Amino acid sequence: LANAAVAAWSPDGERIAYAMTGGDIYVMRNDGTEAHRIASPGVYVKSLAWSPDGGVIRFSKEGLLWEMSSSGSNLHQLLPGWGKSPSQGDGEWAQDGRFYFVADGQIWVLDERPGFGKSLPAAPVQLTFGPMVWDRPIPSQDGKRIFASGRTNRGELVRFDAKSGQFQPFFGGISAEFVTFSGNGKSV
Repeated sequence: LANAAVAAWSPDGERIAYAMTGGDIYVMRNDGTEAHRIASPGVYVKSLAWSPDGGVIRFSKEGLLWEMSSSGSNLHQLLPGWGKSPSQGDGEWAQDGRFYFVADGQIWVLDERPGFGKSLPAAPVQLTFGPMVWDRPIPSQDGKRIFASGRTNRGELVRFDAKSGQFQPFFGGISAEFVTFSGNGKSV
């Protein structure tokens, strides 16, 4: 998998799905044989995840969730029109397949349980709120906890003091980024 950008084992450990940097998705046996392309979404993909039954593969493409069968058929966007965030990034199924957890900076859950007249997952439900930024949630084996890495972005606005050769707090050192000054220097 030297040229793979991302990879994921099938639930039974018999196959590996992997995506190349150009976006093609392949599946091969666990011994490296029988590698074959199953889909060509056309752009860099990330966060491959197999469903617990091995029948579906989901991934993120250009910040949106996509899914297809594990043979590569029925490739489609999973939640068209879901626009809570500019990114529907990383995702992972609970081991029993009843829920799919998604991180876009916050953690969301899709109810995957079959129901009367239910053909698509309902809209995701937000589980976390606040300034903490969360990455790929991983459900515990017993389904009672979610593991994820979180971070709080904090910076300090500084200016370079040419006389001292050091950075000094600017505007009291508030947490900010991507500061731009107006042409006349009177507005930031």
